Amino acid sequence: MASFHTFNFNTLGPHRLTIGGVGRAWEWPYGNSGLPFTDDLGPRELVITQTGRLVASTEPALWATINALRAAAELPRNATLVGPAGQAWSDMTLMRFTPQGPIDRGRTFSLAYTLLYIRIND
Repeated sequence: MASFHTFNFNTLGPHRLTIGGVGRAWEWPYGNSGLPFTDDLGPRELVITQTGRLVASTEPALWATINALRAAAELPRNATLVGPAGQAWSDMTLMRFTPQGPIDRGRTFSLAYTLLYIRIND
């Protein structure tokens, strides 16, 4: 069951998670710092992108979900992101909700979307 804060994505439509590059952040010699050697800047922030399709039986129900995701992204909060297989990433922040294209209307109403989560290093 994929979830974040109060959102259960299994009830909202199909989705998948992609983990960004992990490891250490570094700067080339003579980069912005001007140092003549590679500078180790520390661990990279964990970035997870979620892509999917919000699905609802009515257009008002779809807009309610869109507005809830927009509000969650505008008021960042830390929560545990749980993936479809049960893996959990703590202290993730929902940074961006991006609708992808128009609302599709048929037997159901749907909208493709992208969510961006980041674990911000302090």
